[in-house]
Amino acid sequence: MQYSMQKKRNLDQPISFHKQAGISSLLFIVLVGLSLTVLTVGYMSSMRNLQSSATTAHAQTQAQMKAMMGYQALADFLKGQSIENVQKIKDGTIEGGGQIIHYERVVCPSGSAASLYCFDIKGVSGGASAIIRSNFNIIDELETKSQSGSVFAGGLRVNKLEDLSAKGITLEVAGGIINKNNNHVYGQSELSTAGITVIPYKPKDFIKPEDARKDANYIFYLEDNVAKCAINNIFDSTTIPNKRIEIETELGNAGSTPCPSSVTYNGSVWTVDGSSGNLAGMLWFEGDVVVNLSKDINFKNTVISTQKIKTELLDEKKDSLYEAFAPHHFILTADTTTLKNERLHQICPDNYPLQYCESKGILKSTALMQQMPAIMANILFLAQTIELSAGKEKQHNIVANYYGNIIANGAAGGTGSASGKFTGTGVLNIRGNLMVVGEADMTNMLGDFSMKLSNADSAGNYIPVYKKVITIGGIRYM
Repeated sequence: MQYSMQKKRNLDQPISFHKQAGISSLLFIVLVGLSLTVLTVGYMSSMRNLQSSATTAHAQTQAQMKAMMGYQALADFLKGQSIENVQKIKDGTIEGGGQIIHYERVVCPSGSAASLYCFDIKGVSGGASAIIRSNFNIIDELETKSQSGSVFAGGLRVNKLEDLSAKGITLEVAGGIINKNNNHVYGQSELSTAGITVIPYKPKDFIKPEDARKDANYIFYLEDNVAKCAINNIFDSTTIPNKRIEIETELGNAGSTPCPSSVTYNGSVWTVDGSSGNLAGMLWFEGDVVVNLSKDINFKNTVISTQKIKTELLDEKKDSLYEAFAPHHFILTADTTTLKNERLHQICPDNYPLQYCESKGILKSTALMQQMPAIMANILFLAQTIELSAGKEKQHNIVANYYGNIIANGAAGGTGSASGKFTGTGVLNIRGNLMVVGEADMTNMLGDFSMKLSNADSAGNYIPVYKKVITIGGIRYM
């Protein structure tokens, strides 16, 4: 009873909760600990991810570096290969920076040039890989080559073998044969008896007239149907101080005072008057050109035409000699020191050509004469079509000699048309190499016409030809 009374008395007193404060503190500590734990675990996970990313990025970078080294190694390798070998390459491995790297030839994008080759180069490092797609182009590049024989790329038909004199030289002819008029071919014994050596023609690309303009000295061209002239690559001794003209400089209109008086234009054809003396150097023409040869003055130039070169003999008389020389051949054929010095001052006068003259009366060194552009001094005529006047030795002892290399896509001689045929009467003497190349038809020697081909000095045989080379195109990571 007493306990009950006490309980009732205590009901009106406030109840104290201070005894629960320890629990909240403990709960707070637990929560803080959990937060720190979560933060720590998250940080460790983040660190692992960062480390993994760094490792991946490093591996990827290494893979890209290896792919790039492979690209450089592949580029060096392809540059040293012939085009025939490059065309056969499909895939393989190559060493770059001490690493073995795989490459594979792939199909280039549609619309790409036919001369484009595409390769994928793959670099691998630490599980990462990188692929570089590289493009390589095939272009034509001029080089110098010794040509020791005449070329008839479209074939050669000769009426009588005695009309073709080619002792001591090699003829490169399509198919390695010489045809008769009845579509039969001369046998080996017939060729041997005539002293003619024939080998099959292997296609090659000779310098084109358009590509030779920048290396010319006197340039004759049309602008808005107006005939004009310019000079280039000449040492000008008339100015004070003397200067080298190395950029094409316009002189004026054809027929005006600034243009050379020995060259005229009649509205369709340029004419070079060989009887009024020679301009020193290389003459480049846009269009057809006629070269008039004089029996009194030796012609000694390189003549280049984008179309046709035709020669004509002025004032033909019995016992006349007409001679046309490539500049270098004019020097090489001098048989005495005195004559050579005289000719050097004609080839390299006061205003001398810079391509092959070191100074007045002095040619460049032998090594330089076998390089571009000095090597152009070995060319007498370069055109799409050549038509050469022949001498009439049998009837009137009229002799026409051509010294130097003659390059054409088609040729005609005597009274024939410019269709890749030698016709008419007379004797054509060429001391050097006659090269009928490109898309030429068969060269025909018909009628009472004969050709005498003979060796030039070996130094005069060097000519410019094109070679196919690999060049680096674009690259991109795949």
